[in-house]
Amino acid sequence: MSPPLRRTRAELASILGAHLVLSTEEDVEGVMDEQTNGQGVDCVVDCTGSPDAINEGIRLLRKDGKLVALGISLSQRIPFEYNVAVLNALRIIFSCSSSGRAWTKALGVLQRHHDDVEKIITHRFPLEEWEEAYRVIASREAVKAVLHSF
Repeated sequence: MSPPLRRTRAELASILGAHLVLSTEEDVEGVMDEQTNGQGVDCVVDCTGSPDAINEGIRLLRKDGKLVALGISLSQRIPFEYNVAVLNALRIIFSCSSSGRAWTKALGVLQRHHDDVEKIITHRFPLEEWEEAYRVIASREAVKAVLHSF
């Protein structure tokens, strides 16, 4: 196994070209209000499934903004800022695809952006060490871990 890279998600976002990287400890709503001159953002993509993150994302959106929900939540039910969503005519899109066509498209993106994909892989494990791979992902020690059979 190769030694893991010690990169944080914030470092990787910057390396991959993010113009602004904020932590959860920062006043994200205040910063985004300043960045957008009070207009709100066009789109929020939630990959966390966290009720707090989802509601913050809803509050960040401009009128007719879009929330794309990709994250799987630990909760079956998530209370959300319904009135904010209705009054701002937000579009909420739930997306989780496992069709063959989606996998083909995803593999094409991975091939075209191989160098960027390599940057986010922080751990590699032989297939028989799958439990350790899951552990480092669950503990957030890894950004992305790859299992291999060779």
